[in-house]
Amino acid sequence: DISIFLDGRHFATITTVENGTYETSFAFPYWYIPEIVAQSFYLPQGNDKSAYLASSSEIKRITTLFYSTGLSVEIPEEIYLGLPVEVSGKVSSGGNVVGRSIRALLDGEPLFEITTDDHGLFKRQLMLSKGVQTGGHNLKFIVETDDESCSAGDSINRILNVVKIMPQMNIHVPSIIFLPRSVKFTREPYSPFSLHSAINLTGEIYSPLALKGAMLTLEMAGVSSMAVIGGEEFELGLDVPFKFNIVGYEDMEANLAPVEPWHLPATYKVKIFVINLVYLVIILAAFILAGVVLLMRRRGVFRKEDSLSISSEKLQTLASPTEFCLPEIKLVPGDNQGVILKAYYMAVVVVQRLVSVFLKPQATLREFSSQVMPLLDKFAGLFAKLTNLAERALYSRHSFGDDEASQAQNIALQMEEQGVEETETENRNAGMLNTKKQTRKHE
Repeated sequence: DISIFLDGRHFATITTVENGTYETSFAFPYWYIPEIVAQSFYLPQGNDKSAYLASSSEIKRITTLFYSTGLSVEIPEEIYLGLPVEVSGKVSSGGNVVGRSIRALLDGEPLFEITTDDHGLFKRQLMLSKGVQTGGHNLKFIVETDDESCSAGDSINRILNVVKIMPQMNIHVPSIIFLPRSVKFTREPYSPFSLHSAINLTGEIYSPLALKGAMLTLEMAGVSSMAVIGGEEFELGLDVPFKFNIVGYEDMEANLAPVEPWHLPATYKVKIFVINLVYLVIILAAFILAGVVLLMRRRGVFRKEDSLSISSEKLQTLASPTEFCLPEIKLVPGDNQGVILKAYYMAVVVVQRLVSVFLKPQATLREFSSQVMPLLDKFAGLFAKLTNLAERALYSRHSFGDDEASQAQNIALQMEEQGVEETETENRNAGMLNTKKQTRKHE
C-alpha cells in the first residue's frame, strides 16, 4: 500500500499492481496557498516487513490557482460607549465579491456577521454594550473563502478605542459668605429662633454630547442639596448651617452623576471664605470691654501717682533743714518699682516728722528701720511692710505687679493721713498746755 501526503498531511492510500505501479485520482482540496508539496510513502506491512524496506518518492511541488481576496475596513478612531457608530468596508477579488460573508470579533468574541452587496461593500451600525470597558480593544474582521469561485478569504485587525467624556462644570459662588443671613423664629421652647444662610448658586455644564437628566449634588459644611439637570444652565439653593467657627475657609464640592453611559462623573471643588457675624460681634465687644477696663485702671493708677507726688511735695516743704534730702523719683507709666520707692521715701518723710530720727545718706533701709521701729507705735507694722517692699525693689530682680505698687501707695497715703492728724493733735495739746501754764502764772 502506498500513502499519498499533501503538505505533510495524509490524503489517500492506494495499492500497487503486479508490475509495482500505482495511480489514483481525487478532488484537489480548497487550500488557498500558492504551492502544495506532494509525496508518496511505502511502509511494509505483514510478511513484507521481512522482505522490503520502507521508502519514499521524490517531492513534487504543485502550483495552485485561485483568486486572491482583499479586505479594507473603516472605523472611527474613538467610539463612545453607548453611542452608535458606523463601521464599513469593502471586499475586492478577481473572483466573486457578491454575498461574501464577513464576521467581526471583539477581543476574540463574536460581535456581528454581515454579507457584502453587489459591489463587495458592507456597512453596519455598531453600538457597544454598557459592560465594555474603556480603553483599546482588538476588532478583527474576517471574510470567508468562496469555494465556488475559488476565491480565497482574508482578515484584518483594527484597534478600537472605547472612551467616555467628562462634562465640564462652572459654578458661580460668592468669594465671601456672612453667617447667618437670616433669623427665623420658632415655637420650640428650647430653641426660640434658628439661624439660616440660604445661598443660591448658578452655573453651567458643558459637554459635546447629549447630557440630560444628570443628578447634581452640592455639599458644604455637612449639608447637601440635589437637583436634576435638564440643560446646560442650572440654579440650585443650599442652606448652610450656623457653625461655631469665627472665620475660615469652607470646602464646597459639586458632584455630577450623568445617566448616559458615554459620560464620566464630574467633580467641582471650590473654597469659600466664611465669616461668622454673631461670634465676631461677641469677640469685638469683649475686646472693647477689656480695653475700657484697662484704660480705667491705668487712669486710676495715674491719679494715685499724682496724689502721691503732691503729698510728698507738701511734706517735703515741712521737712526740717537738718533732714536728709530724699532722692527725687520721676515716674513713668508701668514703672511699679519706681512707684514703690517713691511711696517709701514719702513714708520716710512722715516718720522723720513723727520721731525726729532722720535717714542718713550712709545708712541702709534696714538700719533706719531698726532705729525708728521702737518709736513708731501704731505705724510700726505699716512701715515694716513698706520697708520690705522697698528693699526688694532696690536689691532683688523681682518684677513687681500693679497690686504690689498699689499696696505701697496705700501704705504711704495711710501713714501720711494719720501722721498729719497726729501732728495736729500734738500741736493742739501743746497749745492747750501752754495756755494753762500762762493762766496759772498770771494767777
